[in-house]
Amino acid sequence: MAGHRDCLLDIFEDLDNSEFGSFQWQLRNEGRVKKAMLDNADRMKTIDAMMGSYNDEVLEVTRMILEKIRRSDLAKKIPGSGSGYNGPAATLQKVSVPTESAMKLKSVRSDFIAGISQANLHGLLDKLLDRGVINDAEMDDIRMERLNADKARRSIDTVRAKGDGPSSDMIAIVRQLDPNLCETIGL
Repeated sequence: MAGHRDCLLDIFEDLDNSEFGSFQWQLRNEGRVKKAMLDNADRMKTIDAMMGSYNDEVLEVTRMILEKIRRSDLAKKIPGSGSGYNGPAATLQKVSVPTESAMKLKSVRSDFIAGISQANLHGLLDKLLDRGVINDAEMDDIRMERLNADKARRSIDTVRAKGDGPSSDMIAIVRQLDPNLCETIGL
């Protein structure tokens, strides 16, 4: 995990104070890092808080937040993000462990996007928010999409990235809301 810390520190050093503040605000909205852990936290304390909350997911969370604050140039430094990380942790590989439920969602992704109705998608989003699978910022980002297919795509991709538990929750909710769609797409 020292490589993760080095990667994060290298990226955080490229953020000015305003951008770092925006990063911390987004991190609070992700929901796993408690606000108290980030109050007056410098870059190193923020990294410690993230490592304690996200473990192996820390680089993916960092990448997503960097893209939200419009620093995709820094997101590309993260291993597995395209151009690769060229800092102290250059040999670090992105850790991604496929899970049964996340793989199931991936296998039905295209059919889900094409088949879910707008009403069921909105019901799904409400239930995902109620269960804490997505947070308010993610809900807002998804609802900002203009087309129903784009909302569905963003929903399934957001949940799949969170792993097996959230993916299982999404499958259960979709089965409850739209059993016909589930039967049709094999969910």
